[in-house]
Amino acid sequence: MATISIDYGKFMLKAGQLSGTWTARAFLRQGAGGRGFAHEATGKDAELAIEALKAQIDEEIQQRLSRRRHDESMGFDVPTVEDYTDGLRGAGLTDKQLVMLRAHAAAGDAGLTAQELAEVAGYRTFATANLHYNKAGKLMAEAMDVTAPETGPAEDQVLTGVLARSGAAREDGEFVWVMHPELREAVKATAI
Repeated sequence: MATISIDYGKFMLKAGQLSGTWTARAFLRQGAGGRGFAHEATGKDAELAIEALKAQIDEEIQQRLSRRRHDESMGFDVPTVEDYTDGLRGAGLTDKQLVMLRAHAAAGDAGLTAQELAEVAGYRTFATANLHYNKAGKLMAEAMDVTAPETGPAEDQVLTGVLARSGAAREDGEFVWVMHPELREAVKATAI
């Protein structure tokens, strides 16, 4: 029997007969992180198996969305630890972006300045760190299928808000990014 494949959000759905039963499975399209398939459903035929699978995926998405914390200051529904874990596995982040994330997570609620992020990643300027951290936020948002925050400290740093929020300025006036606790937990728990 032929296998049917369709795109559905961040998943590739595949249906076919498996040991005589119509089975549909959902695979993450990018960076499955070695997890194999994410969902499975059966039905009387391929179309019904796919419809059952779509319903299962939609239900999980609604449950995840309902568990997100809303950050009013940013106009952003902060992803869950599970969302961030999936994002870390599937975003295709660079080594330097991962170094910045690990250092930022280790900083805890004290946060880090853009200059400190630059130093841990080996960049010469804070502007370079801002650029690459913002790109990391974009990659994570795409991997998690998340809408960017409505506001940020600067127009070109809104996507960094996927990773962190504005913290209190240091005594010397330097701006501080404080990593979202959900991402901090995911970074510490994920071997990245």
